[in-house]
Amino acid sequence: MIDRGLTPVRILLIATSAFALYANATTLLAPEYNRMVHWGLMGAVALLTYGRSRTSPGALRAVDLGLAALVAASTVFLIVDYPDYIQRTGIVTAAELAFGVLMIALVLEATRRVVGWFLVLMVVAALAYALAGQHLPGLFAHRGYDLSRLVGALYLGSNGIYGLPMEISATFVIMFVIFGALLTQSGGDRWFMDLALALTGRLRGGAAMSAVTSSALMGMISGSPVACVVTVGNFTVPLMTRTGFGREFAGATVAVASTASMFTPPLMGAGAFLIAEYLQVPYSEVAKAAILPAALFYLALIITVYLWAVERGIGPDTEQPLPEVGRTLARYGHMMPPVVALVGLIYTGRSLMQAAFWSIVLTFACSLLRSHTRVGLARLIGTLEEGARGVIAIAVACAAAGIIVGVINLTGIGFTLSATLTGLAQGQPLLLLTLIMAAALLLGMAIPPTAVYLVLAGLSVPAMTTAGFEPMAAHFFIFFFSSMGAVTPPVALAAYAAAALSGADVTRTGWLAFRLGITGYIIPFLCMYYSGLLLAGGPANVLWELTVAVALIVAVSVAVHLVNRLTDRTPHGEPLSQP
Repeated sequence: MIDRGLTPVRILLIATSAFALYANATTLLAPEYNRMVHWGLMGAVALLTYGRSRTSPGALRAVDLGLAALVAASTVFLIVDYPDYIQRTGIVTAAELAFGVLMIALVLEATRRVVGWFLVLMVVAALAYALAGQHLPGLFAHRGYDLSRLVGALYLGSNGIYGLPMEISATFVIMFVIFGALLTQSGGDRWFMDLALALTGRLRGGAAMSAVTSSALMGMISGSPVACVVTVGNFTVPLMTRTGFGREFAGATVAVASTASMFTPPLMGAGAFLIAEYLQVPYSEVAKAAILPAALFYLALIITVYLWAVERGIGPDTEQPLPEVGRTLARYGHMMPPVVALVGLIYTGRSLMQAAFWSIVLTFACSLLRSHTRVGLARLIGTLEEGARGVIAIAVACAAAGIIVGVINLTGIGFTLSATLTGLAQGQPLLLLTLIMAAALLLGMAIPPTAVYLVLAGLSVPAMTTAGFEPMAAHFFIFFFSSMGAVTPPVALAAYAAAALSGADVTRTGWLAFRLGITGYIIPFLCMYYSGLLLAGGPANVLWELTVAVALIVAVSVAVHLVNRLTDRTPHGEPLSQP
């Protein structure tokens, strides 16, 4: 889908990362202009790199160049015009209206190409609701907004395309993605996998346990399920298949373990940064709250893969020598300080921008200490390119979700739907949570996790807090289930990526991933009723509730394993455990 040979695209990608480093490391640029430039570059790149259709990438390149030029023109106009618009206190001129409509249309086209039709239809429905809501009956009617007011809110205002979602993409997300790309370019991620294999490789089912452990370690600095699948899976999938695990199981294990990278601190998915902004708390508070839920998820998965190995008599890998911990640390230990520094800066309350920037600088400096990790000019340029490339889908989803969030704020439909959800639950908090979980999983099959979280946070968090749940727990509940769409059939992108690595059937891998991770689906419910799992309350409360949660996780994991023994087949009847 992506044409790496297109020189203008590479230039734009490198420029996007370079601009992000400049804008986020200094205070010389106002945040509004950072968002505008970020989307201008990302929008143009998205239209150039993703073809007019998924089956014919690169078709009608002249059209793609023209659309990219229109994104640039609309962005330049906005940057030049913005000070005048602010002084006019919201009056929209004809030129602003024309460029605003054009930019909204370009966001829709970029979303169609990068994300798919479902999110496009959601945005169109939101726009139609804003323009014609006065004609609707009952609770969902509002006074209606003309095109000028809508463009003013979505193109020129701070709650639309350039709102909070785009701010997260332009600041935290791109900076930490660049950090991860630089660490990977230097080989600094290698010690995660070697260390995991050295610690678990000699256990029963050690290959699968190594896959889970290495995915957990990589997840700490990734925040992207698919990226984690590709990085870890290239190494762990062949290892699992060699030791006797089936191809479907190998792919499914990596997919589920990598999905948890979305909520594994210190670096999580973009939704975690949004939680901090919504609650107006330091990001470190969100990262701390995610420690125990992430640990419980990996515990559940380790128990599951261990029982699977015991049931099938799969032992440790005796054909290949295991990496030695001391040798691994000696070879790659000099790349540990950037990760340690990042964790320290985040948890001591330093600015996320400072944490990201100085971690990038330290990673580059440490890479120069040894020849096998040294990042030269060519690899540094490659890092900038790959860093921006990893943000394309997030930026597009944030632009589209920003329109939906803008309509929600403009029309007040969030309060209406919140009241409706509360009414449907009929005073039963567990039913309310189940409805929200179902909505998150259904949306997560079609649109990225960040967009799912943005839509549901505005619509359902008020209902959850009204039901008596803590705001942090409510946001985390939505964020968790938004992430689990990556391994929820029939559309499970992380499982599909893992299936491509293992050479397994996509459908079997997706359904098996769902079954391997199903114990983890109870963790958000536990967090809603046991606040100690989010590190709220005193140490005694946290310890007691963690003990209860671990006992439940173990019991449910064993029960799920017993059920899997009886139903070890896909919905179509094929066995899942064949090698």
